Amino acid sequence: MDLTEATIMRIAANASAVSNGKKLSQKGSFKNLCKDAESTVYWAECAGSSGFYNTSVDFGDGSQDPVCRCSCPSRQFPCKHGIGLMYEIISGKAFSDSAIPEDLAAKKAKKEAAEAKKEAKIQEAIDNAGAPKAKSKSSAAASKKKMAQQLEGLDVAEKIVDELLSSGVATLSGQSAKKFVDVANDLGTYYIPGLQAAFMQIANYIDRMKHSDEETINLLYQQTIEKILCINTIIQKGRDYLQSNIEMDNISEDNGYLFEALGGIWKFDSLIGINSFEKDVQLIQLGMYTEWDNVKQESRDISYYIELKTGELYCSVNIRPYSSNLPQEDSNFEKTSASVMVKYPGIGCRRIRWEQPRTSPVTADDCARILSVADPDIPTAAKKVKNVIKNTMANNEYPVLFTIEKVLANENHMVIVDKAGNNIILRGSVYMKPSEQIKDLPVEIKPGDAIFGEMFYKDGSIYLLPFSYINEEKIIRIA
Repeated sequence: MDLTEATIMRIAANASAVSNGKKLSQKGSFKNLCKDAESTVYWAECAGSSGFYNTSVDFGDGSQDPVCRCSCPSRQFPCKHGIGLMYEIISGKAFSDSAIPEDLAAKKAKKEAAEAKKEAKIQEAIDNAGAPKAKSKSSAAASKKKMAQQLEGLDVAEKIVDELLSSGVATLSGQSAKKFVDVANDLGTYYIPGLQAAFMQIANYIDRMKHSDEETINLLYQQTIEKILCINTIIQKGRDYLQSNIEMDNISEDNGYLFEALGGIWKFDSLIGINSFEKDVQLIQLGMYTEWDNVKQESRDISYYIELKTGELYCSVNIRPYSSNLPQEDSNFEKTSASVMVKYPGIGCRRIRWEQPRTSPVTADDCARILSVADPDIPTAAKKVKNVIKNTMANNEYPVLFTIEKVLANENHMVIVDKAGNNIILRGSVYMKPSEQIKDLPVEIKPGDAIFGEMFYKDGSIYLLPFSYINEEKIIRIA
């Protein structure tokens, strides 16, 4: 692969690591710069606080991100020494051809063997995609027992929902948060963590109502109602789903999203097994943000991508428990290619995941492709949003990409106008006040360019939270 500074910034744990690594290169901290004859492995010694560290960068066959190794005690990956060595490479420093050291060659061989094993497993899943997976008698019996317990848990949850619906949702403000916490704890014995989390979220909403102003209370009240309706949908559809799977001993893609809604976790090869995958994809990130979930005690980095071949919009989710030291995902400004991409069953914009990515710069041809698949106007995009969010299990916001004609702005808000004269107001966030709306875009708008963002409804009106602006030359991030 062609190593670029953009690649270094993307694979680095944080901006500080990039800065520190770059400084190591600039002040001449490396010595004995070497590489193999094929220029696939680079290594050197880097001055550190405890003497010199053996640092290397392995590009493999160039089909995926480089692997950095270092003898330093840092838990950061790649460490600043590995980043510094990559800056040595892109700055054109002279590396002497040499035989790869034995210890480094052994690590390289071990990694290649692991990758080959993983590739073989993925290929086996592809070869057997769609074929029913045979289960042992003990495994089938265990699955049926678990699903039977899940059905019992749905009955427990349904009683609480029925009580709320029969007494009237207006009684919510008088409910005790502890009641829903207790229900969530009770559901812990029924293997339905998805519903557990939903009831814990309701408890959180009700507890916050006690300390909020009227506007926030109304918002929390609406969110609670939406969560209850979502739980009710999961119960009704989940019961049919579980009963069907008990009879069939199989998980179908048609109702597979309920598997995750009930708290199941999809594996990469399992998604391939149900034919939920694409081969040879090219993805470009159009926006990303991070959300925090104090109920689940985790943060989620949400990234939106467009797949150039099909023009479909997808999202990836990087989950980081509060208790972990996992790095926050950073924006990706390059094109990502992958031999296999799996798609999680779901409603609307489906979650994706891939293995062994390759990166390259985004070109003008890529931008032209994005513009060619953008929706022609606001109503076309809005229709897609309405068809998705009417489902009680879907989010209230949905990603859209559409062509624009111009932008109008005044002191109160900014409006995007399409070629037919339809318009939509830009908002900085679903819950921001008008005074906090986005004031301007950092580019000159031209007819035929496109905008990407989340479209959502609030108080009977439709708005757009913009993430990026696309013209014939480049993609410009707005948020």
